[in-house]
Amino acid sequence: MDERSHDDLSRMYYMFSEADLLGHLNDALNSYIRQTGQKILKEDSLSLEELKNSVDKICLTCFSEDASLEKTAKQCFKDLGLAWEETKTESHDLDNDWKDSTIWLG
Repeated sequence: MDERSHDDLSRMYYMFSEADLLGHLNDALNSYIRQTGQKILKEDSLSLEELKNSVDKICLTCFSEDASLEKTAKQCFKDLGLAWEETKTESHDLDNDWKDSTIWLG
């Protein structure tokens, strides 16, 4: 996706989140990744890794590291056969989950 559209995506994310419509954005992201990924696999025009890097950047800079959108992207890339590296947000959430579930034995 063209970096010039990142400002537009950021505005769109903000508007959809304010109107409680992120499900629509989630569906669009899912469709974009799957269709573009399938095209890449058929035509070998660019790598899935390049698409993943682009989506990573969009999730980080435009979508405020939204956990739901990152989960969708992660699942799409897994379905396309590409591993997904844990983001800072996911790592932080796991740390918090672990801290919340630990029992103080002091």
